[in-house]
Amino acid sequence: FHAIYWPAFLMSLGLPLPKHIAAHGWWTRDGEKMSKSKGNVVDPDKIVSKYGADTARLFILFAAPPAKELEWNDSAVEGAFRFIKKLYDRAISKVKSNQMPTIEHSSLSKESKLARVKVYEALQKSKDVYENSFAFNTLIASCMEALNALDKQDDDDVWCEGIYIILNLLEPIIPHAATELSSQLFDRANLQEQLSIKDEVFVQDSIHYVVMIGGKKRSEFDIEPSATQEEILAKAKEVGAKWLEGMSIVK
Repeated sequence: FHAIYWPAFLMSLGLPLPKHIAAHGWWTRDGEKMSKSKGNVVDPDKIVSKYGADTARLFILFAAPPAKELEWNDSAVEGAFRFIKKLYDRAISKVKSNQMPTIEHSSLSKESKLARVKVYEALQKSKDVYENSFAFNTLIASCMEALNALDKQDDDDVWCEGIYIILNLLEPIIPHAATELSSQLFDRANLQEQLSIKDEVFVQDSIHYVVMIGGKKRSEFDIEPSATQEEILAKAKEVGAKWLEGMSIVK
């Protein structure tokens, strides 16, 4: 349906009109706008038959913001399918509890702490995406980053919490997979709960700095968040000492 037909369609069914309708921009393929006359249209039934409706939805929403032009890419469809498969596989194999765990953040490894940061960054982003910007591609990207970060750690509780939240965030985007997994793992409790941000997750043990000298990356280091500017500069000079020999520091 074109966006202008939705109000008439809903009214014909006696349903209330939505407050907002997000219409997508032009779809293109190989740089040309799709049209039946050019014969370059994509048959969604074939995609759904091969990959499932969730893959089609995920690709369309990830490829571009709703109101922007979307360039069709067959390999990107494959990528969307692989992400859903990976999410499904990890959820089934890694989740050991059927409820949101209580986690002592300070006792976690560096990798587990980073994974929680990525999960809660996605949760933070979701509120603005679903209520204001509708830039679903940014939320999907955040969920992909979160899953990748979870993959680099091995704490069972962090896995459980991460999947619990990610399925909640993706349920409007990939409803079939998210609902099935949520039913199987959490009895859908994660889809009914109003998730909240845990500030403890964003408390950093250290801050990572990259040292640029002469416009090029030369080194990097970690330092305590409480470090003063003088201490940070001293550490930067220390790790970049061999590139500063014979040079005058201008700024």
